[in-house]
Amino acid sequence: MFVSRCVSFASLSLVLGLVGCDRQPLDPLEASSVGPNGLRAPSGTDAKPSTSSTIDITWTDNSPPNEAGFRIERSAT
Repeated sequence: MFVSRCVSFASLSLVLGLVGCDRQPLDPLEASSVGPNGLRAPSGTDAKPSTSSTIDITWTDNSPPNEAGFRIERSAT
């Protein structure tokens, strides 16, 4: 339910970002700079209308199990 509220009235454009402690998006990292167990982008992202005001978002988490979570953002443009 929380995800649906966060993205209600959003277009099907989807922006997933990893967020640092200061709540600002991190600059992209090269794979070699994060080591063998570094961050990996999610794959299989999909967004489908659920109701007239919400969408369901799914993805495959390819990162090691040590991230604190995900932040989903929306844009009107």
